[in-house]
Amino acid sequence: MIQKVRALKKKISSLHKKLEVANNNIEGKKEAYENSIRYKENIQRQIYEAQQELENTSKSDELIVSDHSLIRYLERVKGLDIEALRQEIVTDEMKALYKKLGDGKYPIEQEGGKAVIKNGIIVSIV
Repeated sequence: MIQKVRALKKKISSLHKKLEVANNNIEGKKEAYENSIRYKENIQRQIYEAQQELENTSKSDELIVSDHSLIRYLERVKGLDIEALRQEIVTDEMKALYKKLGDGKYPIEQEGGKAVIKNGIIVSIV
């Protein structure tokens, strides 16, 4: 009977230690959960503030002309032939150089500038 009592006391002690570990684990997860909630609320606040700033910016009296509308204006109102301009930039020589060398800066024959090509797209003229 003494052995059984000792075994039960040892078991109870072991279970208390396991319970303490479980409680500590719960506390750690509870703290992590609370931190996640605070982080989420902070992100939501930042989204709200950015949306408010966007709304206030778009209510400005200043008008902005997009690049797209500027191109359409030049094409439709001023009569510029946009396709002809594209062909001035992209010559057969430039195509051959790009095919051979890949991305980079290539001279524009008539204008003296350079076309910057990335992944097959002329992204800028310098």
